[in-house]
Amino acid sequence: MTRQGGQVSLSQRIIHEMSSIPINQGSDITAPTPQNTPLTQAPISATLSRPTVPDISEDAEPGEESANVHDAVFGLVQGRLAGLLGKSSGYVEGLPDGAKKTLEALKGVQVKQNELRCGVALSVLPFPQPSRLRSEIGI
Repeated sequence: MTRQGGQVSLSQRIIHEMSSIPINQGSDITAPTPQNTPLTQAPISATLSRPTVPDISEDAEPGEESANVHDAVFGLVQGRLAGLLGKSSGYVEGLPDGAKKTLEALKGVQVKQNELRCGVALSVLPFPQPSRLRSEIGI
């Protein structure tokens, strides 16, 4: 329990003092009642009753009805969107000439990027993929 030079560390001293405290075996193991716990029931709870919920009939399945409504709404939305397909919103036409030129240049850059990406994918294709190598080795 001593260090070099006969000194005792603080943690060793605390552990020694706590281990010398006797444990009372006959003590009550229940926790004391908090001060704010009432001794009797509140009078308001005596007048209240449990809430009642009416029974739900299983005659009409709500799933079938909602599926029909869902299909109808889906058809309406799909029809509206199909009518908009290919039509111009007029937003691009309303841009200044400089912005239109920039937009056309960005479209050209996007086309070139897609060509390069496809070229890289085709050139990398013959090389073995790490996932294929792992499965062949059994990792």
